[in-house]
Formats: sequence, C-alpha cells, structure tokens
Amino acid sequence: MDRTRLFAPSSPHSGDWLYASLITSVSLRLSDEATRTAVAHRLGCKVCEPHTCVFCKAVHTRELHGLSCRKSASRQQRHSHINDIIWRAIKQAQIPALKEPVSLMLENNKRPDGTTLLPWARGKPLPWDVTVPNTFAESHISDAVSTPGAAANKATQHKLDKYAKLLDTRLLPSRR
Repeated sequence: MDRTRLFAPSSPHSGDWLYASLITSVSLRLSDEATRTAVAHRLGCKVCEPHTCVFCKAVHTRELHGLSCRKSASRQQRHSHINDIIWRAIKQAQIPALKEPVSLMLENNKRPDGTTLLPWARGKPLPWDVTVPNTFAESHISDAVSTPGAAANKATQHKLDKYAKLLDTRLLPSRR
C-alpha cells in the first residue's frame, strides 16, 4: 500500500486537482474536510478510527476502503456529483443535454452517464461516462504499485470495451 501511495504521484496529471479553480457556485471547491482527507491520503496519514464497513470488511485507519466499496454512499455521491458538474457545464454552454439516456444499446441496455441532444461531431451527439478509479482498490493495487496511472488506464480500456459497439452507431463519433 505504501509503495503504491508513493508511486501514484508520478502518474500523469495525478496532482491536477491542486490547480483546479475554486468556484463554489459550480461545486468546484473542496471542503476543508475533503482537502484534509486528500492530503492525508497522499501523505499516508491516519484519517479515521479502525472500524468494520457495514457492507463488507474491516476499514483501517487510512480510510481507503470507502473510496472503492461498491455499496458506499460516498462513492455513489462522488460519481453523481462529477456527472452533475459535466452536465451543468454543457448546459451552461447552452448545449441541450440529457443525463442517463435510456435504450441507446438495445441488446444489453448499457448507457453513458449523459449525452448532448444536438450533433457534436460527424452528425453524432457527444456522450460522457464518468469513471473515477481508486488506485488503492484491491482490483488495481497490484498494477498500480509498478505502473503509474495503471488504474486510470485500466478504467479507460474498460470504457472503450464497454462502448465499442457504439463507435459504429449513431451515438459516438469514431476515434479517427
């Protein structure tokens, strides 16, 4: 865990959050508690008392489990919050958009977190799908300890695979 924590900052853009403009009106401002927790994670400090997650397992003093627990309310809230920020930014640009559109892929009902209603490129709307992988999740830790950005790269590949069929449909512009 410590090797991964020390290696993670060498990943491209890992510290970009430190340069984000603090704009409270569009929720681009971390609370003091969120800043304290983020810095504590980066430094490997204790941020909570040991306890047992009500859904699955023991949580240690570094509080990393809550970042990746599939049933954690904070994990769902972070996803929804980022999705809302993207949606509001698109709306602010006066581009009609829809969150969580249904029936884009009939065979498996997969869908992105949102899409523009107007064509964006090559006559196709722009979809978005929020993913924020946790470098310290059990599914990423073995790769993250040796490769900076492994969790983000794995999540990117997963999204590309998930929506591969949409590349040739009416939804996604090709990646050429």
